[in-house]
Amino acid sequence: MKNYTMITRHGSKANTVAYTLISEDYQTVTIKADELAKQITAKKIAVTNLAVGAKGIESTNGALNKYTLINAETNQIEGTPSAVILDRVEQGGKLVGYTMFTQNGMIAEVNVADAVALANSGALSNGKIRHTAEGDIVSSIGGNYPLRTIEIAKAPKGEVTVDILYFAAVHGVATKYLGAIVSGTSATEMSKIIKAISDSNAKVVAESVKVAGQGARKSLAIQRMGANSIYAIFGIDVLKKLISSSNTKLSNGVGNIVVSAGKYVDGQLEESKVSLNKQWKISGEDGAAKKYAEALVKEFGSKEIK
Repeated sequence: MKNYTMITRHGSKANTVAYTLISEDYQTVTIKADELAKQITAKKIAVTNLAVGAKGIESTNGALNKYTLINAETNQIEGTPSAVILDRVEQGGKLVGYTMFTQNGMIAEVNVADAVALANSGALSNGKIRHTAEGDIVSSIGGNYPLRTIEIAKAPKGEVTVDILYFAAVHGVATKYLGAIVSGTSATEMSKIIKAISDSNAKVVAESVKVAGQGARKSLAIQRMGANSIYAIFGIDVLKKLISSSNTKLSNGVGNIVVSAGKYVDGQLEESKVSLNKQWKISGEDGAAKKYAEALVKEFGSKEIK
């Protein structure tokens, strides 16, 4: 029987329709609430912080409303996200820290002191302060945190999907970039990807602010989507690195990918546009945008888009 920890709820404040779970090797899966209840009851899976009671699924480690809620319609966070302790880390039988799914959707190793500070700030879903002879620690509200079974660096990479929404090349912005929703089944791999994308996004933002003013900062901000994905604007160079891995696939959920070439005039973006379909065929004859699209086809045209 496989063991999981619940990390996010999906639905509304009044009704949870699904949960995202993370396994002992840090792979994520989202399951509808009724199906999850059946699997727990049938002992097909075990969830360290959930059980099935008379009224359905209930938390065994902190109130359910303490866990991050993802709006089922928008796939965005409702309210304030919180961290979840996944397991404890010991050395020589002594507690030295925890593996945590953080508020920003990343996996992190956290020492005892930092975990205590997080719990004291109210940003932890499933832990309470316990005073010991050696100092304060965070302990599970119900039961015990499982002992870590795999190091973060050794966790499976899972599958990564890049859902491309648009490409853009802007005069005065050195980095050619794209907007995409990036998701993955491995929380550890997504943590690495989010770091790389965040660094690239910061570069795009800095370059854009120079030519468009501070107003560009908000429009280019990264948004967390769901339990283990983000919407982000980032450089083409990062896309190249992502798709060089066999575990990454390209997707296009909007039907056609917009390709834009433009420049900022008085803080407003003036652009020409064409589009690419899933076979990398260009539609449109709009000057600079078509030239950019042709370069994209040359670079990525051999890659399958689903």
